[in-house]
Amino acid sequence: MIHRQAWCRSRRKFLAQSAASIAAIPLTQVFGQQALGDNALDLDRRLILASHLFEDKSFFDVGHYFRDLIPRSRQVDLWIDYAGNRTSRHFDEIRKRGFAATNAYCKQLGIRLSTATCYGSRGYAGYAEAIRDLGCTLCIQSSGKRTAGSITEMMKRELESYKPALELAEKYDCRIAIENHSGRHLLNDMDSFKAFMDLCDHPRFGIAFAPFHTQGRRESPEEFLRQCVSKVFYIYAWQQNPNGQTLAEKASGESQMPGVGPYDFGPLLQILREHRSSALISPFMHRATSSARSAELVRSAVSCLRKPDP
Repeated sequence: MIHRQAWCRSRRKFLAQSAASIAAIPLTQVFGQQALGDNALDLDRRLILASHLFEDKSFFDVGHYFRDLIPRSRQVDLWIDYAGNRTSRHFDEIRKRGFAATNAYCKQLGIRLSTATCYGSRGYAGYAEAIRDLGCTLCIQSSGKRTAGSITEMMKRELESYKPALELAEKYDCRIAIENHSGRHLLNDMDSFKAFMDLCDHPRFGIAFAPFHTQGRRESPEEFLRQCVSKVFYIYAWQQNPNGQTLAEKASGESQMPGVGPYDFGPLLQILREHRSSALISPFMHRATSSARSAELVRSAVSCLRKPDP
C-alpha cells in the first residue's frame, strides 16, 4: 500500500509535469481555434451566406452553394422581405412548398437556416412564427428612422418600440439585430452607436454591423466596431465600390466583395478575435449578376478573409 503523504507528493509531481507538458503543446491543439481567437478566428464555422446572393434561381436549386462554399458552417441567411414589404422570391417559394418540406430539403443537404433578414416594416414580429418554424435563431432588420429630439431620446423610443418583438423573441428563442444604415436611419453615426450601447441591455437585442455604411465617415469602420463589438451578432464582409458616387453606385459591382475591392477586413477580424466575438460573418454584395458568379466571388472572398494578417 502506498502511504497517503507519499501518494499526494507523487500526484502533485505528476500534475506539475503534466501541466508543463501541456504548456509545451501549441494551444490550438488543446483548445482549438475558436477558444483562442487566433488568426483563423474559427472563421469557417462563423461564415454565413445570404440567400440574396443566389436569388436569380429557385431556393431549391441553390442549396448546394451553401453546402459547398462554406462546408464547416453551411448556414443560410434567408432574406424574407425588402424595404417596401416586398417578399423575396425565395421566401415565396418556401411558403408555397411548406416549412416542413423546406426543413426536410435543408436537412438532406446538411444546411441550416439560422438567420432571417426582414427589411420591411413588419420586421421580426410580422414573421416570428415562420422564423421559428424554419429554425432560425437570429433575425436582422433595419433600425427606425430619425425623429424629433436628441439621439438619446430617439434611441430610448426606438428601444421601447422593440419590446413586443423581444417578448416574442424570448418566447421563440430568437435574437434580433438591427443593421446600421446610411441616410435617415437612426443607427447611423457614432453618437447613435454610443447611445445604443449605453441604453440597450437586452441580451437578445444587438447589431448587424455593416462596414459599408460607415465608410467615408470621420471615424473608421474599425472605430465603429470597437464601440459596439460586444453587441454585434452579425457582421457583413461588405465594402463600398470605390468608383461609385451615389449610394446606389457604391452598392453596385463586384468590388463590394472582399478580395475584389480595396478594403482590408483584417483589422475588423482582429477586433473580433480580441473580444472573443461569436458574431456570424457574411461575405456580401448587392446586385449580384448570377448565382454562378456569386459562388466564384464568395470563394475568393472566403480565401481573402482566411489570409493571415501581414
